Amino acid sequence: MVFGLDRGGECGGVAFRVDRSRRAETLQYLRQRELVTNVYIEMTVTVTLNDTCEVPAVAYVADWTHSQYAGALGRDQVIETVMHCHGISGGNAEYVVNTYDHLEELGISDPELVWLVQRIRST
Repeated sequence: MVFGLDRGGECGGVAFRVDRSRRAETLQYLRQRELVTNVYIEMTVTVTLNDTCEVPAVAYVADWTHSQYAGALGRDQVIETVMHCHGISGGNAEYVVNTYDHLEELGISDPELVWLVQRIRST
């Protein structure tokens, strides 16, 4: 399981400005990275920078109809999956904790992620 944007809420994070001359190459890179299984839909969304300025941005948002969409899983299924799965980049639990730690450094917190990391660290 990996983290992805989903509809129906908001997400604090970082937006990257890409020079127009690198737009095509950047989109190609992002598409190769994010659309491997097509569980995400490429969308142009409006983001607010520093609570002041709204700009368009490319984002990859979870496709609710995709067979790999896990947004409807209950907590028991999530913790079971995270604790026992391993991908080509390593263990799922390690990925979750590393993501949590980096988001904390940025001052970004999510109650469900806090719960999940507490469960991982308590086992």
